[in-house]
Amino acid sequence: MSEELKACPFCGEPGQRKLIKPYRVIRGRGKSYLATVGCSSCTAIVDQAAFDTETAWKYAADRWTRRAPSKEDI
Repeated sequence: MSEELKACPFCGEPGQRKLIKPYRVIRGRGKSYLATVGCSSCTAIVDQAAFDTETAWKYAADRWTRRAPSKEDI
């Protein structure tokens, strides 16, 4: 994965890839995979499913790095 994951919004520790596993088979579409990205210290995680592993990682990383704007940004 070429993009850097942001730090955990709850404890500030680095984010990391946690898990990728086969998720489910959808008739007519094929097998999907579930990617989990989370904190290296606390239990904060996000997961995302997609039909190939790299896309699943990308979507999970996008969800992890997405942040609500802070007061300073407004």
